[in-house]
Amino acid sequence: MFLTPKPRRILIVGGGPCGLAALRNLTERGDFEEVVLMERRKDVGGVWYLEDPPSPPPSSPTHTNTATDATTPRNYWPSPAYPALIGNVLPEYLSFSGHPFPLPLATHHPTHPQPYPTLLETHAYLKAFAAPYLEKGVIRLEREVVGVDEVGEEEGGGWMVRVRDWRGGVGEESVERWDAVVIATAWYDFPVWPAIPGLAEARAAGMATHAQTWHGPGGFQGKRTLVIGNANSANDIVAQLKLLPSSTPAAPVYRSTRRPALRRFAFLPDARVRDVPPVLKFTLATGVSADEDEQQNEDDKEDEIENKAEKTLTVHLRGGEILQGIDRVVLGTGYSAAAAPFVRVLRNHSSSPSPPSPSLPPSPSPSTSPPSPSPSPSASSRGPRRLYPLTTPHTSPPRIPALYSHILYAFNPTLAFVGAVMSYTPFVVGDLVGWWLSLVWQGRIAIPATIEGRLEGERGRVERVSGMRGAAGDLVDKTTSSGSRMDGRGEVEESHGNGREKENEEVEAEEASSLLAYHILGKEELGYARGLRGEILAAVGWGGEKEDSQREEELEGGEELEDRKEKEKAWAASLPTWSDEEWARREGMYERKWEWLRREAEAELAN
Repeated sequence: MFLTPKPRRILIVGGGPCGLAALRNLTERGDFEEVVLMERRKDVGGVWYLEDPPSPPPSSPTHTNTATDATTPRNYWPSPAYPALIGNVLPEYLSFSGHPFPLPLATHHPTHPQPYPTLLETHAYLKAFAAPYLEKGVIRLEREVVGVDEVGEEEGGGWMVRVRDWRGGVGEESVERWDAVVIATAWYDFPVWPAIPGLAEARAAGMATHAQTWHGPGGFQGKRTLVIGNANSANDIVAQLKLLPSSTPAAPVYRSTRRPALRRFAFLPDARVRDVPPVLKFTLATGVSADEDEQQNEDDKEDEIENKAEKTLTVHLRGGEILQGIDRVVLGTGYSAAAAPFVRVLRNHSSSPSPPSPSLPPSPSPSTSPPSPSPSPSASSRGPRRLYPLTTPHTSPPRIPALYSHILYAFNPTLAFVGAVMSYTPFVVGDLVGWWLSLVWQGRIAIPATIEGRLEGERGRVERVSGMRGAAGDLVDKTTSSGSRMDGRGEVEESHGNGREKENEEVEAEEASSLLAYHILGKEELGYARGLRGEILAAVGWGGEKEDSQREEELEGGEELEDRKEKEKAWAASLPTWSDEEWARREGMYERKWEWLRREAEAELAN
């Protein structure tokens, strides 16, 4: 084991929950010379910050730092959130340690009580958490990091970072050098578009969009709509569409799903929603939309059809069924969870290295991912070092490669990822990872001394993921006959059905799902978090486990926490325990969501 050299200057990329947690842990719980966070948008909050889209809005953005068409500003990045969003995580699991999340206003609503925070409440919490750092100027808004390049030790080490400043709307570029970099950008720039024949044509016709750009059911009235997916976003979209007056049992919203049901994605059966098997292909057709057809007089139909004709989709489903006259398709198929295209390193993790460049490359075209600069044109007598993209589409299984504990880049531990692990409670896990990282970089938590040692955990997980892919194929065959399917991409979705499949099938599907996606730990998350927490407690001298009540009494006993060690003990006391009991409570919050949905359904029927 060895202690990493302490970086003086640290840059955090991304101002969402994980980036803000990292900033707090590196500044308040570290003693580094300079820590700065750069966020490309106009406010902090990440996906929880919903800004007004440009006019006209982009249709279907597919890549970060990329304009979707000639009219879309280069500095617009849509959030996958939408105005009516209500979370499915309770406030205690949205709370950074020492900074409790306020109870939602609707918790004690007289007729419609619900304990889950809204989009606005969650953003307000993050904005309040970030306020002191905004005041100090250590959060720099409208700064887009488009390149992070590793610098070799013989050239002084560190990272060359290319930044675009969008405050004036121009995107003026500059290059800065940092000792260490934290990537906290999450994955919502990279929506997954399944390889379904005809989908590209449907997108080009403006008939298929991704949940990333969903902002409500406006414009869907009278449209025959198919939603693909059965996780949080897809189910919320279906829940909004089914409330439109045009949604009836005779003209339902269609929902196409592939995966066995998971209880954490709650959705009640509804006569206005019809579940259908997976889509095999789309074909474009020309017809007259149902609402227009009804409004035409019989005498005028023949003359008007040519003018009223519009394209629709014919949807071919597994099992042979065909849906005719579909007007709109919305995909809730998740996001690619292993992409950091702007990071380049000195080691080749793929077969496609980027060419060496003696100077900064030109700005990227709107249709390509941005290259980043070479470290220095004259730093080495041998010429510029060759740089390679850290992540590529060819990495198998898909992941950020060579990470120790899903956090530190094994070949150069001055590069870290906070938020690589895809958790159902990302606030508390991101906070835990951020404090662990702060202690590692302060030399207070040791990591394996060799690169091989730091790669050992990755090798073991890759073996498990690869082994489960074959098992997942068997699960596909087993569940297809009942209308469910694993799609092998690692997005977490449910099958069509009533959401109450047999428990053993649900567990099997969940375990396969978690292992098919490298950074989704599933039930391994409990052990992962316990391990990080244990190392943190050992580093700050917090000995042994104590009951929450005992620890609260110690903190409320009038003891003044003057020195850093006492402060650290107080911070440690505010960490979740990650006990079996706490884990069970966390899992129980999904049942509360089911209960709330049932109450809402009963209230709707009563009215």
